[in-house]
This record gives sequence, C-alpha cells and structure tokens, in this order.
Amino acid sequence: MLLVGLASLSVGSIVAAPVAAAAPTASGMVGLQQGSRGDAVRSLQQALVAAGVTVTGGVDGIFGVGTAAAVKQFQSAKGLNATGVVDEATASALAGTSGAGATPTSPMFGLKIGATGDAVRQLQATLVARGYKTKGDADGTFGVNTVNALTSFQYAQRIKVTAKVDEATLAALGTPAPVPAAAPAPAPATPGGGLGFAAYGERGARVTGLQRALINAGITVRGGADGIFGSGTAAAVMAFQKAKGIRATGVVDQATAEALGLTPVTAPVVDQAPSIALQAFPVQGKCFYGDTWHVSRGSGRLHEGTDIGAAAGKNVYAAGDGRITKQYVVGTNQLTGNGLIVRMADGTYFFYAHLMDFAPGIGLGSPVKAGQIIGYVGTTGNSSIPHLHFEVHPKGGAAVNPYPLLKAVNGCGTTAPPPQP
Repeated sequence: MLLVGLASLSVGSIVAAPVAAAAPTASGMVGLQQGSRGDAVRSLQQALVAAGVTVTGGVDGIFGVGTAAAVKQFQSAKGLNATGVVDEATASALAGTSGAGATPTSPMFGLKIGATGDAVRQLQATLVARGYKTKGDADGTFGVNTVNALTSFQYAQRIKVTAKVDEATLAALGTPAPVPAAAPAPAPATPGGGLGFAAYGERGARVTGLQRALINAGITVRGGADGIFGSGTAAAVMAFQKAKGIRATGVVDQATAEALGLTPVTAPVVDQAPSIALQAFPVQGKCFYGDTWHVSRGSGRLHEGTDIGAAAGKNVYAAGDGRITKQYVVGTNQLTGNGLIVRMADGTYFFYAHLMDFAPGIGLGSPVKAGQIIGYVGTTGNSSIPHLHFEVHPKGGAAVNPYPLLKAVNGCGTTAPPPQP
C-alpha cells in the first residue's frame, strides 16, 4: 500500500532521459547559482550526488531551491562559507570528490514521473522482471502506476524512497531487462458463465480447483483451498509461474492452466455488479490519485484500493453513514498503521490505512456520518509518502476498484471541510 507519488511531482511536465554530462571541472562550475541551467548545472548536481548529498529534484540541469540547499549542505560539510553559490573553493572541492562526474551510463538514470520514451519502457520492463508490475506494463509513460512500482521496489530494497531512478536505485535494479515486444495480454477468465479459468476476486468451485492444483504442485496458498481468489492465491499463482518460467502475472492464462493440469470450466454465474456510490469524498483537497487497482506490491500482493495523496494532516472523511467496526493502531499492523473500517447498514465497508491519527471521539464502535472527519492523512504503516489507502467492499464482499467511484464524486479540489455533525 505504498503510494502513488509525491505531491511535489508534476505529472504535466515531460522529463526526457537525462543527457550524460562531462566530468565537472572547477572552472566549469564556478559562478553557478540559483537560476542557472544547462549541462554545467547537471555536472554540479551529479558531483553533489557523488559526494553523498541529496539533490531535491534530481539531476535535471536546473539550479533551483533544491540544488541551492544541496550546495549549502556540501559547503557546510567541507567547512566552507555556506552561500549556496559555487565559488572557486566549492568548485575545487566538488571536482576533487571521489567519483565526481562518474555519470551512470544507463538511460534510466534520472527518470521520474512525467518522463516518456524507450528509457521508461526499459525501466518498466526491469521492474516487471523484478516482480513489480506497472499497470500497462512497458508502455513508455512514467505515470502514477510506475511511481507505485518504483517506490514499492525502493521500499523493499531498503533504499531511500525517492520515486525516481537515482544511483542507489539504479544499482539495486541491476542488469536491465530487455524491453519486451508488444504482445496481447493473457486472456483472463471468461465472465458471464463462459468457459475459462478462475480469476481474481472470484469465489467458488473453480477457485478451489485452482488452489488444490497449486498445493499439489508444492506451492503454498495462504488461506488454503478456501475457494476465494484473493491476494494469497494470486501470490501462489505468481510463485508457480516463476517456478515454471511463465510470465508471472498472477493471472491464470492458458499456459499456466496447462502447467497445472487445469481444463476450462464454466464460470460461476454472479450477481450483477453491486450498485454503490460514495456519499462523500474521503480526503480533504487539495489531493491527487490515479487508478492503481491491482498494481503489484511485490511478494505476490496486488493493490486492492486507491491511494489518495495529500499533505500530512489533511482531513480524512467517512465516505458514508455507518459505524467504526475495526480500528488499527500503529505497531499492531505492519501494513496498515493507523487505520479504520467504516461499515454501512447493508454491510458495505470502507477501509482506511496510514492515518497520522484519529479524530477526537473516533474509536471502535463510533457511529459516523458521511463527510464526518474520522482521521488525518499520514504515513503510518507501510507508507513513506503522506496518503490515504482507501478500499471499498460492497456488502462486505471482495474489494472493488474504488477509482471510478472516487471520480464520480471527485473532491480533490474541495479544501473546505463539510459541516460536521
């Protein structure tokens, strides 16, 4: 349940793969200051990174506030006058830094949200090969889904979560995977009673047969053969696919079914998708979100909600009238952190995770009204960026994609809290 992206990331600005800059020299950097642009600034930024100084914004060739702060930090560390302007002493110190100017040659270096092209496709293919699916796979666009995959990878590798390809991330990614040729996505189970194989979210005999086949193949299925195709079964399918050299998608395609000895079975007849609408948007604006439904979270987990990014401390609202039926507290759940479940009268419930804190008077058993403040956006649990992880479970069943429901009541532009009960 790691987020979508940073509030400071601009989706609208297209960032090309960085151009390798020449090794910095003292004379080439003297005089650089806030407002400077170009290859000399890029060389400066690369030298700062090589010296172990974080440059907010990355190696983008633009001397902004983040680069000025990095220069001041470097100057202070070297006992120089911390002006944020590159004078001769600073330039000499940077040019002499071990590894300065050793620009990574990979075209993936420096990629961040907004970038497009073949370098992004290579990054996406490499993430997929490491088990971090980017929705749309290698489509060449660094959007919120690629941010999710990259930040999940950085978190799992215990490196700084930056949402961009810095040197540490590049090293952790290792040998880039080849960019796959465009190929049709594996066909999922045929809905509506047709022949096919069990699909995520499905329940019944077809799922039980899949789970038993996985167990017989020596694959552990969390929850056992319970007839419910959730994240545990998806993880087991991915583990089996990896073991057999099949593309690990968690989807039971024809190749996976044949390897498991499964034959197509008529899909169970399901009730029409439940009609549900949110009575209130769950986060105070300004905020942002994308469709991150079923994006890989590593270790076979699939994202079952929508991540809504907002500044820490922003209000979190009840999406409907109901009651708090479960409360998670920091330290008791590694993934959720502070969290809540709001259950409506018909059994539909909303799951909230990563809250900074709960609103006064909110606790287990508390009745709530749609739009009531129940907590505040935070980073508790498996989160390094302020956001709300939000799930919708109609009538208490499996999670459904909240994205279209959120879009229908899009409240990210609304900053004033609604009247409180």
